[in-house]
Amino acid sequence: MAAGKKRRAKARVKSARELIQQLYNGQYKGKQLLIKRELTGAEYDQLLDEIAADPLLREYFNDKLRSDYTRNRKEFILRMPSTLYDTLAEEIGRNIYEQLERIIGRKVSDISAVPAAAAAKGIRGKGTSEIKFLVPKGRSPDRKGPDKAFHHRECKFPGVVIEVA
Repeated sequence: MAAGKKRRAKARVKSARELIQQLYNGQYKGKQLLIKRELTGAEYDQLLDEIAADPLLREYFNDKLRSDYTRNRKEFILRMPSTLYDTLAEEIGRNIYEQLERIIGRKVSDISAVPAAAAAKGIRGKGTSEIKFLVPKGRSPDRKGPDKAFHHRECKFPGVVIEVA
């Protein structure tokens, strides 16, 4: 029974690794822009170790793919970049910046505008920067790779995260 579990675990890691390799090699034939795989925390750690062992694949995985991992759901998600998604995320981000500028530029005669303007000045875009969440020592952190995020300088995590679907 334990041997069967180990084989299935190894097969899940291999399947995820092969998918990433196919994407890297331009051999992925699927049409999905969002791919989900079930991986336990240990399997996810193993996948990251295998990716890290190949410098070119590691660079591709870190720079070109957007991925999420949620340990309590055992969910590994790969999102393929596309021009449409990137354009839409940029447009949404631009609109948010315009709104922030309007808030900052409000006339001071409106008393409620003062705290709002001060808060708006502390907000910066994070782009697609990866967000890592703390987990017990020795494990890879849960991570999210949003399409766009906005972060206030006094907060630990972004207050606004945009996922284009």
